Amino acid sequence: MDPKIKEFIDKEILGVFSINLSDGAPHGATVHFSYSENPFVFYIMTENTTLKAQTLLKNEIQKASLVIGFSEKVWITLQMRGNVKIVTDEKELEESEKAHFGKFPKSENYKSPQTVFLKFKPHWYRFTDFNTEPETIIEK
Repeated sequence: MDPKIKEFIDKEILGVFSINLSDGAPHGATVHFSYSENPFVFYIMTENTTLKAQTLLKNEIQKASLVIGFSEKVWITLQMRGNVKIVTDEKELEESEKAHFGKFPKSENYKSPQTVFLKFKPHWYRFTDFNTEPETIIEK
């Protein structure tokens, strides 16, 4: 992972996650995210009653997007497209909880029987830092 991207996502805590619902309508939500470097995946803690989780319960894997960075003070963004699924494998669930509760220790207090973790694996991303001249763009 490029050090500029790692530094940025280590500082940020919020992103906008978007998925198409079962009826095809787009749905976006502001979420707290955590991530793993290897493999490069993001985790989102939510409840199985949310629209995003309900869609994934009906369809195992969906296309989705995650955007991090929307501050006019920072002027850095990371836009991503990829696939998302609900974590069901026990080992993956341990990894997602470790990453997420490591970044957000207080969120463990909100864990309930309805809690699920989403695993978002980007297949395309574009990091843009508008603070440099010319702007820094890292795309994969």
